[in-house]
Amino acid sequence: MKYSFLFLALLLSLMSCTIEGEGDIVDSQLPVEGPLAGVDLQADYDVDIQYGPQLEVIAEGHANFIERIFWTVNSEGILELDLDQGNYGAYELKVTVYTPQGFYFENSGSGNMQLFTDGTANFDSLLLKTSGSGDINCQNEITVQDALFLEITGSGNISFEGSASRAVGQIEGSGNILIPDLQTNQWEAFLTGSGSCNISGYSPSESVNISGSGSYAGFNFLSQNGSYQHAGSGQIECQVSSLLDANLSSSGNLYYKGNPAKTVTATGSGQVIDAN
Repeated sequence: MKYSFLFLALLLSLMSCTIEGEGDIVDSQLPVEGPLAGVDLQADYDVDIQYGPQLEVIAEGHANFIERIFWTVNSEGILELDLDQGNYGAYELKVTVYTPQGFYFENSGSGNMQLFTDGTANFDSLLLKTSGSGDINCQNEITVQDALFLEITGSGNISFEGSASRAVGQIEGSGNILIPDLQTNQWEAFLTGSGSCNISGYSPSESVNISGSGSYAGFNFLSQNGSYQHAGSGQIECQVSSLLDANLSSSGNLYYKGNPAKTVTATGSGQVIDAN
């Protein structure tokens, strides 16, 4: 009985310390100085990235939560966005980062990050990474002059649409990569977790390596030459026009469309199956 009373008292104490959003929704500018190399969202509120002519960071939400935003620009020029430690209830808060540059965007929290461009923004290189449960969504087509990297180590998802000279997708967690349209000279995908990749577009060269349980949906991604290493349990779907090279060492199957010449090595129970 004594322990039940103590537990109830502790529970009531914690509830009384819960901080809720209060008052009107306001906006406030955060005194962030640049230039920025990117943004890392570490909290459960949403962040929008808007490409514009000058750096400006605007927080919109309950005033008592805006004042609890913890932010810093680390030694690499990454703006880290978080909240002060606390027991939080319901609140409204969103941060919009207007920036003329940046190439590194990570979501290590549970909020969502959206990337907006005006269609004229060009990146020399771009890295999008989710290591928490929140997503990163690109809302416009993006042009990357050199290398594009999409990396998932948590349960958050990444969506991207655009072009790059070279593109790499890596899934180590349970999140998914969604690419409605990618135009690239070279595409590489590494799936070692349970997450999957769904891709459309075109590349002369495609390389897919699966060693986890995730699947690769690439029937709508045309490649001239495709190389596939399959040591996982998920399935590979691909469309190849010239040469298909497959090495299957597990139970996962490879389904292909097109009429390529084929070189197949199969040491497991997985098969290469014509899906035309």
